[in-house]
Amino acid sequence: MRKIRKKLLVLAAGLAMVVLTGCTVQPKQIGTRPMSSTANLVAGMAEDQEIDTTDSQLGAGTAAAATYLIKNGSVPSLTNQEDTGTLSEKLREESSTQKYNPKSAPITPGVTRMSRLFIYPGEWPEDEVARAALVQIEEMEAELATKSRQVVIDSYYTYTYTYSVSVQQAYGDQNAAWVVGIGIEQTAKEEHKT
Repeated sequence: MRKIRKKLLVLAAGLAMVVLTGCTVQPKQIGTRPMSSTANLVAGMAEDQEIDTTDSQLGAGTAAAATYLIKNGSVPSLTNQEDTGTLSEKLREESSTQKYNPKSAPITPGVTRMSRLFIYPGEWPEDEVARAALVQIEEMEAELATKSRQVVIDSYYTYTYTYSVSVQQAYGDQNAAWVVGIGIEQTAKEEHKT
């Protein structure tokens, strides 16, 4: 019993010394990190769409946007919105994608790659971020209603869409944010009426 009391006194004295002398506060880390678990959660929640979580170009673009966000100040205070400025430009540059156009209806066969960037509050839990990203994808699915377009009497183009998602966490001195890149791949195919 005395040994326990003695150890408690030594421990209390040690704690008192730390309090009296003060302790240095470790600075918060500043940086970004990929959140593939969140991207996989988005894909798992999707019922009607197959969502690719392994698009390396989109991943590189999302990482570039998150890094730019950290290097050029702190995480923005206005979050839970789409970024249409410099960050989305960084995403498009790095991922070789175009600006999202809901009215896109090319009349040449091939693939058009588009992307969008969303910023969500850092305090949001992972599942809330995944739900918000999925809502955006579902809205695009409804918005990209043009599934076919007649070109001439005997020919028309059909359009199919595939989606990809990449998620990064960006954290600064005071706050943090979720950086979500969504890719849209539009495939145009010429069909001939028989």
